[in-house]
This record gives sequence, structure tokens and C-alpha cells, in this order.
Amino acid sequence: SAVTGVGAEVSQPRLVKDTTYIGGTFTVTNPDNNLISRDISYNATDITMKNVFEVDLGMGVGSIFALRSGNTNNFEKDHPGLGRRWQVTFSAFDDSDQHRKKNVPNFEVDGSKLTGSSPVIWKAVGVEGQEPVNGNFTISVRGANPTKEIPFHSDATRMKQVLEGSSDAVNDVSVTKSVISVPSDNKYGYSWTITFKNVNMKTDYGWEFDHDAESSGGNIPKVTVGTTELYGHNIQYKVSAAFGYGADDDSVWFQAYERGTTGANAGSVQVSRKDDEQWVLEQTIVPSDLNDNDRFGESLSLHNDIIVIGAPHKEVDGDVEQQLLNCTAKDGTFKVKFRGYVSPDISHAASLADFTTAIQSMNPLRAVKTHAMGG
Repeated sequence: SAVTGVGAEVSQPRLVKDTTYIGGTFTVTNPDNNLISRDISYNATDITMKNVFEVDLGMGVGSIFALRSGNTNNFEKDHPGLGRRWQVTFSAFDDSDQHRKKNVPNFEVDGSKLTGSSPVIWKAVGVEGQEPVNGNFTISVRGANPTKEIPFHSDATRMKQVLEGSSDAVNDVSVTKSVISVPSDNKYGYSWTITFKNVNMKTDYGWEFDHDAESSGGNIPKVTVGTTELYGHNIQYKVSAAFGYGADDDSVWFQAYERGTTGANAGSVQVSRKDDEQWVLEQTIVPSDLNDNDRFGESLSLHNDIIVIGAPHKEVDGDVEQQLLNCTAKDGTFKVKFRGYVSPDISHAASLADFTTAIQSMNPLRAVKTHAMGG
């Protein structure tokens, strides 16, 4: 010892405060494919980290920056042993199994091989990515089998082909397509307007032609959409019906079943609501005895919840419709069908009173007069 003086000595070093410098390595795991990176040094450069994500984990990296930890800002030079932060911007990558673009997964990190005083490693999402809309969807009409997959950006011709070619319920449709672009609400996509011209109905014998959709009063229920193969950030869809939804919707039964012999200048009143930037038709109001040239709706007055609709050319309370029915049989029963409604069984030898009761039990036929024509 070089120290001098009475009792001079140098003691052994005693640890007063452990170093806060870190060292060692860590790994990153991609939970989508369970790939684990190489051991990454605690002070890896941005070039090394970019290589780790692209080569080891199969990810596309747009940009990456290696930043100082916040507690090193008081030093004139970088001290990676006090901490390191990497800021990574990823590109949407192609999932070869699904053939689609998707967001990067939420990576997992393992810092068990880091050294130093209680080293900690963590990751955080700074800005959530927005996967572009892609994939396919299906449509089911009247509860029929779903159609073949329809690409999310299909044109009107493709939509028509799929509906007519792969749905048991559809024979003939017309389709128009429009683009949805509302930047203020971050809404982008496509819209198809489908007019069902000729459809089928499901019977005990399979799918059969349903003229003018008579089995549901001229309307069909809303279609259902299958989106299990449709991908994207916050994807949404909406089905809007321009008219009533058919027999299953009690709120429109009167318009679905009680229509007269409409024709030229008959008229109607349409009730719409504003949905975003578009007006959507909610209901079409027509009287049960509407006829040609009535001009129903030519005048209209609204006060609170009361609406008065004028039909200035209306002269009679509808045209009385007459139908003749003959039954020639020795035994058994028959039924009568009218605008989607079916009567109960009627005996081949039913009395006039029994026949009238059966006819009047059909919902749209409230006022019926029957006459026996002889037997």
C-alpha cells in the first residue's frame, strides 16, 4: 500500500449503488406464425432491427428509428446502456394463406436474457394500422343458400351474374353500383342497388317460380349478408330496403297486401328518411282501393302526427272485383290462394255460408260477397 500515516489503510470496495446499465439480449415473437427472432443485442441499430423484422419474422417494414431512452437526454452522447427505444412503422403485409393485405400482429417480446439492474422490456402500439377492405362476401335471398363468394369490389355485371347464377331464390335482377366516399367520417367502399324482377319461393317440392313475389305480397324480406371472408379495418355493411320487407313486417302489411288496380296517374305518397348524405325510402303509402287516374297524393297536409292526403280525381270507392270459381268433384277439399294468403280447407260440397267464412278468413279480404251460381 502506498498510503502513509497512523492507521492508514484502504478498505475493500463496498457496493453503495448498483449500476443501472443494461446489457444482454432479447427476442421478438410473431404470434401469427410463431416465428422467433434471433437474439437481439440490447443496443441493436435500426438497420439490425429492420433486418430482424423482415428476415426473421417475415414482416415488411416501412421505416424504423433507434431512439435514445428519455433518461439519456442530459448526456452529450448516447448511452445505450441506459435504455434504447425503437420506433417502427410497418407496411400492411400480404398474408399468403388468405391472399389479402392485413395489419401486423401484436408482437411478443422476451427480455429474460437481458442483464443489469432489473432490466425491463415492453412494446406499445403508437398508431393502430388500418387494414384496407378486401376479401369476399355472400348474399342470401329469402333464406336460400348463400351465393358464391362475391369480391368486395365487384362491378354490377358480376353482382348480377352471381345472384342469378348461384341463388335458388333469384331468377332475374338489375344491379347498379356506386362508390361510397365520405372522408369526414372516414367511410369508403361500394354500394349496390339491386332490383329483384323475378324470384322463386321455397315449397315442399323445392324452389318454384313466384310471380311478382305474390307469396309475400310483392315484397321480399331483407337479404342477409355473410362476411366471414371479408376483411379490413372496422368493416361495416348495411342493407336498406326501398319498400316493405314483406309478410314478416307487420308495420307494412297494409301496403304489402291491400293495393287496388294501380295504373297510370294512380299516385302514391313516399316516406323517406335521411341516412348520412342519402335519402332512403322507408315506406310507400297507397290506399286499399287505389285506381287509375285517382291522382292520390296530389295534395297533402301535415299537422303534428296527422297527415291528410288528397286524391282529387277519386270518384268511386274502388272497383269491385268479381271472380268465378267452379268445383266439380265427388269428394275432398280445396284451398283458395289470394295475394300470398291461403284459405283453410274448403269442402268440395261446402255451403255458401261455409265458403264465405273461409274466404273472409284470409286477411286482405274483409268485405266479400258470395253468390251461389247453381250446382
